Amino acid sequence: VEANVARIAGECRKHGVNWRPHVKGNKTIEIVRKEIAAGAIGITCAKIGEAEVMAEAGIKSMLIANEIVGAPKIARLVALQDRAEVMVGVDSVANAAPIAAAAERAGKVVPVVIEVNVGMNRAGVAPGAPVVALADAIAKMPGVRLVGLMAWESHACTIEDPAEKARVVRDAIALLTGSAEACRKAGHRMDVISCGGSGTFPHCIAQPGITEVQMGGAIFSDMHY
Repeated sequence: VEANVARIAGECRKHGVNWRPHVKGNKTIEIVRKEIAAGAIGITCAKIGEAEVMAEAGIKSMLIANEIVGAPKIARLVALQDRAEVMVGVDSVANAAPIAAAAERAGKVVPVVIEVNVGMNRAGVAPGAPVVALADAIAKMPGVRLVGLMAWESHACTIEDPAEKARVVRDAIALLTGSAEACRKAGHRMDVISCGGSGTFPHCIAQPGITEVQMGGAIFSDMHY
């Protein structure tokens, strides 16, 4: 584990990309502290409960890379901003507006990243103009602050041929970075461009225009990844 942590952190530094490892697989603060000590800038979580545990343990920078819906979970997300900066993915006005309203009522601001669908087809906004349109809408909402975009190119994970995998990863992430550039041209700041996972390492870290990657499971599994 320590060797894998060191390798991933070193490769990220070599490419000038931040590492925000996903904790859905380890859920263990001692391991997260090893990742932070190696250079990770924060962590990625799958759900609000993981983020709450990590905030309690003192982790200050997190991304919840799933959409948070429903008043109870949104309330927890808003309250969590007192203990850490917790960014969250959004993929529609219907998703972002309740978060904005709850945060405004509480006198807080929740940082959000728009999820871009680059081929996984699970969640996210279509690349390009739809991303810009959502960015325009979010910019008008008190209570949330748009900080960037995220994506997960998971459809490339099972490709065995290295050259083909590299191509699919490149093309997918180009949809993300192209959307970010379109947002910038529309006047939106794009400080966080987050993507990548264990199944696309090391190809994902070599893509221009990204700021951080999320691989987490690879610290455990030399054979699979």
